Amino acid sequence: MKKIGRILVLTGMLLFSFTGCGHRVELNDRALVQGIGVDMNSNGGYTLTTLIFEPAPGSESYQAGQGNSKVAKGEGTTLTEAMDKISSQIGKRIFLGSSQFIMIGQQAAKKGILPILEYFNNDPEFRFTSAVLVSLQSAETTLQVKEERSVSPEQIERMLDTGKKRGEYVKGELLDIMQTLVTKGISPAVVLVERQEGEDGTDELVLGGTAVFKGDQMVDILDTAETRGLIWTQGDLRDISIQVEHPDVGKAALQLLKSKPKISVASINGIPQFLIHIELHCIIAETSSHTQGGIGLNQIPLLEQQAARLVVQEVEATLEKTLKKDKSDLYHFAPYLRKYQNRYWKEHIDAWEEELGNLNYRVEVTCAIDRVGKEIRENMG
Repeated sequence: MKKIGRILVLTGMLLFSFTGCGHRVELNDRALVQGIGVDMNSNGGYTLTTLIFEPAPGSESYQAGQGNSKVAKGEGTTLTEAMDKISSQIGKRIFLGSSQFIMIGQQAAKKGILPILEYFNNDPEFRFTSAVLVSLQSAETTLQVKEERSVSPEQIERMLDTGKKRGEYVKGELLDIMQTLVTKGISPAVVLVERQEGEDGTDELVLGGTAVFKGDQMVDILDTAETRGLIWTQGDLRDISIQVEHPDVGKAALQLLKSKPKISVASINGIPQFLIHIELHCIIAETSSHTQGGIGLNQIPLLEQQAARLVVQEVEATLEKTLKKDKSDLYHFAPYLRKYQNRYWKEHIDAWEEELGNLNYRVEVTCAIDRVGKEIRENMG
């Protein structure tokens, strides 16, 4: 029955999302929301901070971008009440179908994000591809902008896409995170964001690090290196650089061409053991070697071994922290047990969080330098 319930929830989420495409929006009568910030207030209710699209005077363009958003805020005991106050304040009905992100303040994230995300997911106009972020400050502080410089939702989207490929941070969309939250045993990871003021006095958004969740509550933070230890297992990555060193040629930078992660589970004496295997394909992008002839082919294996060892260390460090310390299954081991070791899963499902600290796992990484470019020549000696 629980499985059927999860299927119905996810089906409903998709139906709600698709029905948003059929709504006609009279732009003159609606306030187009580009981004949303959610915080807990001192009364235990919510503070909503919205970026409302505001085209330049005389402009007929509805293209969102830098400098064409105004901030509108509302408070209420519920999200519905807070949104109604924003609508009354600006004198227009709110259209959420244009929102590109939901930014949740750290305090609200620690209390629980499921009620927040359910509210937006239940709106048939809302985009299920909207990004979800957690602000280290309050979302209101992060989105509070100066008149001459507004937050650009497109900039956030580009930063998320580029950073994910470079292994800098995770990218979570509303539908993906909702699916994770309604799946027994696993927890979401959400990118962190904060607003910083530069030396020239201008404001900028900085993305980096990851909010660790246990269920729907934020319990910890991963730094940049720990985040990469998680991202190595999340699909094909590109554009990541790996810094290694060879005793004969000095430092070298390897550029990742592609990666292929795979997670499997086996039973050893009745106890599951997870194997994380990651296959890397790289090129040598740069070396500090000034020796004539460049890097010899016989020096390549050591560079490959060092790169593989570095990735193993990053993954193992993040596993140690999230499984043993936080009791959080960010690597989504639970579905593998449910599928391949179902008897064990049924016996331990009620104490899964405690079992996480005792899981057996092994990380294997192989690295192949596929193309050597100008840096590699036949070893003449």
